Amino acid sequence: MTEQFEANSKLSVDQQREFILSMHVFPGMEYYGKAKSFFRVDAEEKFVSILSKYQAQITMLLGAHIHKFEFRSPGDSSHPDLHIPFMITSSVTPIYGNNPSYQTFVLTPSKGKTSQLSDVTMSSFQLQYYITLGAKHWITDKPTETSGFDFNY
Repeated sequence: MTEQFEANSKLSVDQQREFILSMHVFPGMEYYGKAKSFFRVDAEEKFVSILSKYQAQITMLLGAHIHKFEFRSPGDSSHPDLHIPFMITSSVTPIYGNNPSYQTFVLTPSKGKTSQLSDVTMSSFQLQYYITLGAKHWITDKPTETSGFDFNY
Protein backbone atom coordinates (compact mmCIF):
# COMPACT_ATOMS: atom_id res chain seq x y z
CA MET A 1 0.00 0.00 0.00
CA THR A 2 2.65 2.54 0.97
CA GLU A 3 4.73 1.91 -2.16
CA GLN A 4 1.62 2.42 -4.31
CA PHE A 5 0.80 5.63 -2.43
CA GLU A 6 4.27 7.09 -2.87
CA ALA A 7 4.51 6.03 -6.52
CA ASN A 8 1.12 7.45 -7.52
CA SER A 9 0.95 10.55 -5.34
CA LYS A 10 1.95 13.87 -6.85
CA LEU A 11 4.11 14.68 -3.83
CA SER A 12 7.47 13.96 -5.41
CA VAL A 13 6.48 15.36 -8.82
CA ASP A 14 5.21 18.82 -8.02
CA GLN A 15 7.25 20.48 -5.29
CA GLN A 16 5.46 23.83 -5.70
CA ARG A 17 2.03 22.57 -4.63
CA GLU A 18 0.64 21.80 -1.21
CA PHE A 19 -1.52 18.81 -0.40
CA ILE A 20 -4.09 17.78 2.18
CA LEU A 21 -4.02 14.01 2.62
CA SER A 22 -7.40 12.58 3.53
CA MET A 23 -7.94 9.00 4.66
CA HIS A 24 -10.61 6.99 6.37
CA VAL A 25 -8.41 4.71 8.50
CA PHE A 26 -5.36 6.58 9.74
CA PRO A 27 -2.04 5.62 11.34
CA GLY A 28 -1.94 5.56 15.10
CA MET A 29 -3.83 3.99 17.96
CA GLU A 30 -7.51 3.61 18.77
CA TYR A 31 -8.23 4.04 22.46
CA TYR A 32 -11.95 3.31 22.53
CA GLY A 33 -12.47 0.10 24.49
CA LYS A 34 -9.03 -1.46 24.30
CA ALA A 35 -6.01 0.14 22.68
CA LYS A 36 -5.20 -1.15 19.22
CA SER A 37 -3.18 0.02 16.24
CA PHE A 38 -4.96 0.77 12.96
CA PHE A 39 -1.96 -0.07 10.74
CA ARG A 40 0.46 -2.99 10.90
CA VAL A 41 3.71 -1.80 12.47
CA ASP A 42 5.73 -2.11 9.23
CA ALA A 43 3.08 -0.29 7.16
CA GLU A 44 2.79 2.52 9.70
CA GLU A 45 6.56 2.99 9.82
CA LYS A 46 6.74 3.19 6.01
CA PHE A 47 3.77 5.59 5.81
CA VAL A 48 5.18 7.90 8.50
CA SER A 49 8.55 7.85 6.70
CA ILE A 50 6.79 9.00 3.51
CA LEU A 51 5.05 11.78 5.46
CA SER A 52 8.38 12.85 6.92
CA LYS A 53 10.05 12.86 3.51
CA TYR A 54 7.37 15.09 1.94
CA GLN A 55 6.15 17.11 4.93
CA ALA A 56 7.16 20.42 3.33
CA GLN A 57 4.39 19.83 0.78
CA ILE A 58 1.72 18.43 3.12
CA THR A 59 -0.50 21.10 4.66
CA MET A 60 -2.42 18.70 6.88
CA LEU A 61 -3.72 15.18 7.33
CA LEU A 62 -7.40 14.33 7.70
CA GLY A 63 -8.57 11.03 9.16
CA ALA A 64 -11.95 9.60 10.12
CA HIS A 65 -13.09 6.12 11.23
CA ILE A 66 -13.58 6.73 14.97
CA HIS A 67 -16.54 9.17 14.66
CA LYS A 68 -14.96 11.64 17.11
CA PHE A 69 -12.97 14.84 16.68
CA GLU A 70 -9.33 14.61 17.69
CA PHE A 71 -6.19 16.51 16.90
CA ARG A 72 -3.05 14.40 16.81
CA SER A 73 0.59 14.47 15.86
CA PRO A 74 1.73 11.84 13.36
CA GLY A 75 5.27 11.98 14.72
CA ASP A 76 6.81 9.54 17.15
CA SER A 77 10.21 8.88 18.69
CA SER A 78 11.57 7.61 15.36
CA HIS A 79 10.36 10.78 13.55
CA PRO A 80 10.69 13.60 16.13
CA ASP A 81 10.89 16.29 13.44
CA LEU A 82 7.60 15.36 11.77
CA HIS A 83 5.25 18.31 12.21
CA ILE A 84 2.06 18.06 10.14
CA PRO A 85 -1.31 19.06 11.64
CA PHE A 86 -3.42 15.90 11.85
CA MET A 87 -7.17 16.30 12.33
CA ILE A 88 -9.51 13.36 12.91
CA THR A 89 -12.97 14.39 11.80
CA SER A 90 -16.15 13.54 13.65
CA SER A 91 -19.36 11.96 12.45
CA VAL A 92 -21.91 14.19 10.77
CA THR A 93 -24.76 11.74 11.53
CA PRO A 94 -26.14 10.31 14.78
CA ILE A 95 -25.40 6.74 13.66
CA TYR A 96 -23.78 4.68 16.45
CA GLY A 97 -25.06 7.18 19.02
CA ASN A 98 -22.67 9.97 17.99
CA ASN A 99 -23.46 13.63 18.39
CA PRO A 100 -23.63 14.91 14.81
CA SER A 101 -20.82 17.41 14.42
CA TYR A 102 -18.48 19.01 11.94
CA GLN A 103 -15.38 21.16 11.87
CA THR A 104 -14.48 24.13 9.67
CA PHE A 105 -11.17 25.94 9.33
CA VAL A 106 -9.33 28.45 7.19
CA LEU A 107 -6.07 27.67 5.39
CA THR A 108 -3.89 30.73 4.82
CA PRO A 109 -0.82 30.58 2.56
CA SER A 110 2.43 31.20 4.42
CA LYS A 111 5.78 32.15 2.88
CA GLY A 112 8.41 29.48 3.15
CA LYS A 113 6.22 26.80 4.72
CA THR A 114 2.89 25.10 4.30
CA SER A 115 -0.35 26.98 4.78
CA GLN A 116 -1.42 27.79 8.32
CA LEU A 117 -4.67 26.63 9.92
CA SER A 118 -6.78 29.25 11.62
CA ASP A 119 -10.33 29.90 12.75
CA VAL A 120 -10.86 26.23 13.61
CA THR A 121 -14.50 25.89 14.63
CA MET A 122 -16.16 22.77 16.00
CA SER A 123 -19.96 22.56 15.91
CA SER A 124 -21.79 19.74 17.69
CA PHE A 125 -25.48 18.90 17.83
CA GLN A 126 -26.51 17.95 21.37
CA LEU A 127 -28.19 14.61 20.66
CA GLN A 128 -29.03 13.94 24.32
CA TYR A 129 -31.15 17.13 24.48
CA TYR A 130 -32.99 16.10 21.33
CA ILE A 131 -33.64 12.55 22.55
CA THR A 132 -34.77 13.52 26.05
CA LEU A 133 -36.37 16.95 25.51
CA GLY A 134 -36.99 17.22 21.78
CA ALA A 135 -34.81 20.35 21.78
CA LYS A 136 -32.55 21.03 18.82
CA HIS A 137 -29.39 22.59 20.23
CA TRP A 138 -25.94 23.10 18.68
CA ILE A 139 -22.77 24.04 20.57
CA THR A 140 -19.93 25.80 18.78
CA ASP A 141 -16.37 25.94 20.09
CA LYS A 142 -13.27 27.68 18.79
CA PRO A 143 -10.43 25.84 20.55
CA THR A 144 -7.83 28.50 19.79
CA GLU A 145 -9.98 31.12 21.52
CA THR A 146 -11.22 28.99 24.42
CA SER A 147 -7.99 27.16 25.26
CA GLY A 148 -5.22 28.92 23.34
CA PHE A 149 -4.55 25.75 21.35
CA ASP A 150 -2.40 26.37 18.22
CA PHE A 151 -3.13 23.93 15.42
CA ASN A 152 0.13 24.79 13.65
CA TYR A 153 3.54 23.48 14.59
